[in-house]
Amino acid sequence: MTDRNIKFLVDEMHSKLCTWLRLLGFDSKGSKDYEEKYGKSVMDKYLIIEALEEGRVLLTGDKQMYEIITDKAKRQNKTLQYKGKEIPHAVKIKQDTPINQLIALHTIIPLDYELNFNEMCCSVCGGKNKKVEDKKEIKDKVLESVYNEVNEFWICSKCNKVFWVGSQTKHIIETYNKLISSLNNKIESN
Repeated sequence: MTDRNIKFLVDEMHSKLCTWLRLLGFDSKGSKDYEEKYGKSVMDKYLIIEALEEGRVLLTGDKQMYEIITDKAKRQNKTLQYKGKEIPHAVKIKQDTPINQLIALHTIIPLDYELNFNEMCCSVCGGKNKKVEDKKEIKDKVLESVYNEVNEFWICSKCNKVFWVGSQTKHIIETYNKLISSLNNKIESN
């Protein structure tokens, strides 16, 4: 079983990374998740405050944000732990694609990436998805053709979005396989 006892806050520039962390089952928030509290275009200082208060690792490409949160965490004597080891409060993400971003993150915090539909978080809001035991529960929430063709569904416990393994899942699985292959190649070359 994958250890997902870690939380992330991902800056706006890396929203696809946030989505991927959610698909991999990690508790991840993006700047849009704080718009209700702070308004549109959440300022960096609020993301830093939230990351520190919620015990989240800030993933950012912004050098200044990285330096500020690292300094504040040190001055406030705050630490984060994952798998019994201290981890940084922020990780600088310079890579341009989610696969490369996940690999870069893995080199700093050795996360276990596992694609498990029963552990995924909602790609939209980050809420926990739960398996639908009786598909009649979601009959009015999906197209009739989907309802008739698909037997397994998951529903977000927060926003009630319904998910299923379908054509959109093929891309997710292909990208995940590329990620794992790239990680294995990186590990073998070291």
